[in-house]
Amino acid sequence: MSIGVIGGLGPMATAVYMKKVISMTKADRDQDHPDMIIYSKPSVPDRTAFILGQSDDSPLPFLMDMALSLERQGADVIAVPCITARFFNAELREKVNVPIIHGVDGTAAYCERCGYKKVGIMATAGSIKSGVIASALKEHGITPVIPDEQTQEVVTGLIYDSVKCGKSADKNALQQAADNLRQAGAEICLLGCTELSVIADSCDLGEGFFDILDMLAAQSVVMGGAELREEYRYLVG
Repeated sequence: MSIGVIGGLGPMATAVYMKKVISMTKADRDQDHPDMIIYSKPSVPDRTAFILGQSDDSPLPFLMDMALSLERQGADVIAVPCITARFFNAELREKVNVPIIHGVDGTAAYCERCGYKKVGIMATAGSIKSGVIASALKEHGITPVIPDEQTQEVVTGLIYDSVKCGKSADKNALQQAADNLRQAGAEICLLGCTELSVIADSCDLGEGFFDILDMLAAQSVVMGGAELREEYRYLVG
């Protein structure tokens, strides 16, 4: 079994994803890890800019080319460590014959298992507008808590002005954004953009968060034919 990875969206998030897959795998030797084919293409047009109508440069042809290339190279499953890119899933599935995962559906199922009724979403403005996370939560009977305009500006700044620029992110700003969602009723806050996962990888955010990239990594280990370390098995039910 082999995992194909549509990477570079952004580059550091792909590196953190791969790190998570490695650390979640129960392995005593190199050969116990899943095979991965990583196609890193940061030149793919910005997903949020297209969704918001700020750009006519569609990412879809690039994503399609990457997915089909990975499939031809033998990928049995394609992982996409870019949650906003889930917006293009319907078109990709028309042409791609292997499963495509983003971690979103698994996260929604996990939140339902945990009994959460209201879940906050911290993500790109593109993900918020398109509902790529909110729709999955609703399918599992969960009410999504959406950031207000000011909170979304903070989250967007962390994604685009900090992580994507290679700058240190303000952990306190992220915590305040999460607090705003909790005040609006969220029982837990999803890190719904892989740039936010980069922040979480560099510092301890404490309780009250769930990282969708953790779910994607756990799913990748299992679907890649490897064994999850025991402490991560709760992620996949």
